[in-house]
Amino acid sequence: MLGRIYMIYYINDKSICYIGSTFKNILNRYKDHELYYNEWKNGFVKGKCAIYPYFKEYGFDKFKMKLIKEYNVIDKRHLYVYETLWIKKSKSVNIRQPFGLCGTKIYKEMYKNKKRNHYRENKELYKELYRKNIDYYKEYINNNKDKIKEKAKIYRDNIIDKTKIQEYNKTYRNNNKDKIKEKAKIHYEINKDKIKEYRDKNKNNIKLKRDINKDKQKEYYEINKDKIKENQKDYYKINKDKFKEYYQTNKDKFKNYYEENKDKYKCELCNYNSSIKGNYTIHLKSKKHIKNEEYQIIKYECKYCNYITKLKNSYKIHLETMKHFNNKKEYINKS
Repeated sequence: MLGRIYMIYYINDKSICYIGSTFKNILNRYKDHELYYNEWKNGFVKGKCAIYPYFKEYGFDKFKMKLIKEYNVIDKRHLYVYETLWIKKSKSVNIRQPFGLCGTKIYKEMYKNKKRNHYRENKELYKELYRKNIDYYKEYINNNKDKIKEKAKIYRDNIIDKTKIQEYNKTYRNNNKDKIKEKAKIHYEINKDKIKEYRDKNKNNIKLKRDINKDKQKEYYEINKDKIKENQKDYYKINKDKFKEYYQTNKDKFKNYYEENKDKYKCELCNYNSSIKGNYTIHLKSKKHIKNEEYQIIKYECKYCNYITKLKNSYKIHLETMKHFNNKKEYINKS
């Protein structure tokens, strides 16, 4: 394929020039420029070539086109390489370079790194801008909730390596535990009333979500029992003193709560009472409770005496009594 590099220049001042490339004849390409310029001037096309404003200022007739060089190339992108070389050589009006890293993976990664570095260097400025324009951001979020959710879903679905994001989040949480806790406390103190209202309005929905996620939680607990227990032990060892201080400062509260809620959770079979739901659920899984349930279900009946018991030994003793023999004889004689 034969490609051509050309120049459009102003007659009176050759420093005003534009460099382009084409596979067409130069005259045909010049006619294309004239056509596109007229469309742009009349408002039919928004996109413009870098030389068009100069056409408008000095007039299209005062510009000429000349051929710079011809090249044997493989494709259009190959021709763009030569065009960029001529643009760099001459001080042309061209704004964009036809061949470059723009659009490639390398360029995108470079651009991301630049943005990150710029944000890290100017964190305080971004925070000040956010504080000044909080009302605008809130209004935008409230008016465009659905759009934001859709964009977030599309972003999550298109992520290939989700493990990277999970690892990044874990490291961030581990390195910034204190900051996260402080922010959560401040947020809760500011929005106490709103949180309570939301919970009161959406009690049923919250319960449904908990019921739906019960099985998942159980599966996760069964798979990671050992890890959870080890983490709990380590957490307790690290924070022993905090637990003791908290208990000593709030002794009276615990006592009052226990006295008020002694009979909150009852087990009538075992005569067991507790003020804590967790202890009550542990009791329901205990051997004592399971035996009492089985004992309640099994019954021993005597047809002749209308005698009912839940104990096997007492039923055997009853079968050896005189009352049982006499009732049995009477029943047999009648039949």
